[in-house]
Amino acid sequence: MTDIISSDWAELDANNTNPSPNGVQGGFSPSTVAPIIRNIRGAVKRAYVQANALVTSTGSASAYVLTYGQAPAAYAKGVVIRFYAHITNTGAATINVNSLGAKSVLSWHGVALTAGQIKAGSIIEVVYNGTSFVVISNEVHNAKFTGNTSFGDIAANNAAFTAVTANNVTLTGQLNVPAALGVSFANNDNLTFDDGTNTFTFIADGGVDKAVVSAGVLKLTGTSSVLQMDTPAGDTTSDPYFTFNRNGVRSAYIQHRAGTTEAAGLRLYNDATNDMFLLNNTDSVNALKFYDSSATTYNTVWHSGNDGTGSGLDADLLDGRDSTSFYRDNATFVTSGNMTIQNTGPVISFIETNDASNWRLYLNGGVFQLQQDDAGDGTFESPHAFAFDRAALRAEIWGQKVWTAGNDGAGSTLDADLLDGQQGTYFLDLANSTGTLPNARISGNYDGIDYLTANRVRALSTSDLSETSTAHAFQIGATTGANIAMDTNEFFVRNNGALSTGAFYFNSGGAFEFTTPLGFKVNSDLFVQGTAPAIKFIDQTSGSYSARMRVDGNNVYFDSSTDDVTFGEVFRFELDTKRGYISSSQIATAAAGTAYDAARLGGVAAASYATTAAMNTALGLKANLASPALTGTPTAPTQATGNSSTRLATTAFVNAQISSDLVGYAQFYTGSTQDLTNFPVGQLLAVMGSTVNRNQTSPIYLSGSDTRAYVTADNGGAALSGTWRSCGITESARGTFQRTA
Repeated sequence: MTDIISSDWAELDANNTNPSPNGVQGGFSPSTVAPIIRNIRGAVKRAYVQANALVTSTGSASAYVLTYGQAPAAYAKGVVIRFYAHITNTGAATINVNSLGAKSVLSWHGVALTAGQIKAGSIIEVVYNGTSFVVISNEVHNAKFTGNTSFGDIAANNAAFTAVTANNVTLTGQLNVPAALGVSFANNDNLTFDDGTNTFTFIADGGVDKAVVSAGVLKLTGTSSVLQMDTPAGDTTSDPYFTFNRNGVRSAYIQHRAGTTEAAGLRLYNDATNDMFLLNNTDSVNALKFYDSSATTYNTVWHSGNDGTGSGLDADLLDGRDSTSFYRDNATFVTSGNMTIQNTGPVISFIETNDASNWRLYLNGGVFQLQQDDAGDGTFESPHAFAFDRAALRAEIWGQKVWTAGNDGAGSTLDADLLDGQQGTYFLDLANSTGTLPNARISGNYDGIDYLTANRVRALSTSDLSETSTAHAFQIGATTGANIAMDTNEFFVRNNGALSTGAFYFNSGGAFEFTTPLGFKVNSDLFVQGTAPAIKFIDQTSGSYSARMRVDGNNVYFDSSTDDVTFGEVFRFELDTKRGYISSSQIATAAAGTAYDAARLGGVAAASYATTAAMNTALGLKANLASPALTGTPTAPTQATGNSSTRLATTAFVNAQISSDLVGYAQFYTGSTQDLTNFPVGQLLAVMGSTVNRNQTSPIYLSGSDTRAYVTADNGGAALSGTWRSCGITESARGTFQRTA
C-alpha cells in the first residue's frame, strides 16, 4: 500500500488512474473497489496519526524513536509530524521513524539543538526538509530573530525593548540574564549598554566572545554568582580567561586551567614580564606559586601556613645570626663552651645510618642509662647496656651489678671464677654430706661401671645370657638362686641355672618367651588392642596347621595357615547380625526354644510349602504379561503429570493431565481491578487506536488519558503483561486483541 505522500497520489482527481489499489480505473468490479477504499482509508488514517500528537516517543534523550502501526513508505520533504516527547533532550538529537533511519533534528533557524529545547511531556512539531527534521513548534530557548522586529513593552525578566532591528537592539528597561543562559553573537556583532556616562560592550572577536568596558565602571550586583564565564556546551578542553588590554594590546590576563599539572590552576599572568602568580589545583598548603619566566620554574610563596619545619624555606639569617653560629646536623660541631640538655628525661641519641642498631644516653629519675635499640624500631632493650643508679650508688651492665672494692665481700653475691687459684670442682661442697654429688669423679676401679651421672648408670656389656651364666652386665639377686639379669639384647627372670621352672625372658631375637610347662597365666582381663587385632597360635610340629584369631569390621575370624604366614578364613561370626559362617556358608540354627530339624526349611515344616499343582492353579488366575485380558475393576499406580513414558495411564492421570494442559488457556478475568496489567492467557480486550493487521502482535497499554480505554500507542499508561495478538478491528479506531502468551 502507498501513502498520500507517494507520487501515485495526484492532486487532480482525474490523474488518480493507476491500477488498483493505488488508483481508480473505470469498469472495476466491487471486489476491486474494496481494496481501493481500504487503501484510501488507511492512508488518510496514517496521515492523521502522524499529523496529530497521538504517539509518544521512545529511545534516549539524544535519539528519539517514533513507532507507528504501519511505517510510512519513506521520508518525504514537507511532511509534518507531531508527537509527545517522553524525555528532555540533553543536546543534539535525532528522530528515527519506524526504522527508516535516524535524521538530525534542527532548530527552526537550522542549527543543532542544545540541551533542554525539547521538554519531556510537551507536544513537538517537526517538518522534514529533505535531509533533517526541523522543529517548528515553539522553542524553549535560543530563539533567533531576524529582520526589523519591534516590541512594544516586554516586562519578562524586567526588560523593555522598544525596537529590534537587524543591527540594533534598543533596551529601555532592566535586562536580567539568568546564570544558566549563555549570550553569544555571530558575524562580529557587538552588544553595547550605554547610559550616557558608562559604556559596556560585548564584542564577538573572531568567534570568541569577550566583554569590554569601553568607559566608566562595570557594576555587577547579586547575592550569588553575578559574573560567569562558560565554555561552549560539550567543550571540555578550553580554559576561559579575562584579559586586560591597553590600546588593543593585551597586558595581562586571569585564567583558570583545568588539570593536575604544575601549571594548572588559577593564573594571574603579566604579559610585560611573562611572570605570573599561580594558585594550583592539587596542593592545599603550597598552592600559591610564583612563576619565574627567566628560570622557567614555579616557586612556592611562603606564608604563615606553610613555613617552619619541612617547608624548605631557606632564610639568610635566624634571629639575626648566620648559620655558622648554630649547631648543624650535616657538619662536625665543635664548641669551646658547655652544652646543657635540659628536659624531663633528657636524651642524646646516636643513630647509625649503615644498620638498624641505635643507641642513646638517657637520664630518667636519677638513673643515668646507656640504652640500645638493636632492631631500630624505637624499642630500647631492657635491661640496659649500662645504668648508674645515684640513689643506690650502684652501676649495672646489662642488668648485672658492677663489682668494686666498695661492694664486694660477704653477702655481695659476687661469684668468682677461681677461689685461691682453684676451680670450684676442686672443693667439696658441705651440702654433699647430706645431699647428692652431681657429676662427681670417683677414683679407683669399680667392675662393670663405665659411666655414672645424676640420672644414668652405664654398665659394660659382656656377652649373651645363658641359663647358668653369672658374668653379665646387670643383675638383681644372688649369683645362685632366683635373680633378674640383663645382658646385650636379653632380659631374664630365672631361677639361676634352671630356665625350665618358672622363667620368662626376652631373647636375642626380640621374642617374649615362657618356659614350658609354665605357660602364660593372667588372673584378670587380657587386652589385645589395635586396628584389626589378632592372636596367632603357631604349632611348630612338622606338617601341622597353625591358627589365628582376629577381630575386624564387627566380625570375629578364626583363620588357618600351613606356612605360619598366609592365613585363610575358616569360621566367621558377625557380631552385629549374630550370624555364623563356615567357609563363607551360613550356619543354620533352630528357632528360639526348638531343636534344629533337618526336615525344616528356614524353620518352617515342609508340609507348609505349596505343591506344584497348587502353584499351577494359583498361576492360572493371573493375567499374562503380554496382552493381558483384565476383568473386574483393575487399578494401577497413578503416574506424575507430564510423564510421557509407556507406563499405564489411569483415569486419575488422564484427568490431571487434561487439567494441566488446559491451565492458562481460554481463561477470562472476572475481577474488578481498574488498572490490572496482568490478564490470564486467552483474555480478549477492545483496544483503541488499532492499526495492527490480523494475527499480528502489538504491545497494549493502559490509556494515560482515559481510564476506560486500552491503547496500542503508549500515552503515559502502564504496559500490559504478555503477548497480545490482533483479532481484527471492530470499528474505525478500535480493534480486538487476545493474550496468547
